[in-house]
Amino acid sequence: MKSECMQKKIVVGQVKQVLDNRNYIVSLDEREITCNLSSKIKLQMTKEIMINEKVAITLSPIDSSKGRITYRHQIMNKYFKNDKNQLK
Repeated sequence: MKSECMQKKIVVGQVKQVLDNRNYIVSLDEREITCNLSSKIKLQMTKEIMINEKVAITLSPIDSSKGRITYRHQIMNKYFKNDKNQLK
């Protein structure tokens, strides 16, 4: 069983800036973090993630200023349609 500090935390943010090598600056409610893409998203991407697009981010349990984009807005609606509380 994972300790409480090592559990994954999923939050929703909005892309503010696109950096090179598929890195992004994503704005959360009170801060901005640097994110990269998960391998699942890299395989599913038919178009690039654009500025002001909503994404789901898994925050790093070690460094809270970094994260991984796990879902785009269109995909999030598909998976989290019935369970909105999981994204909070």
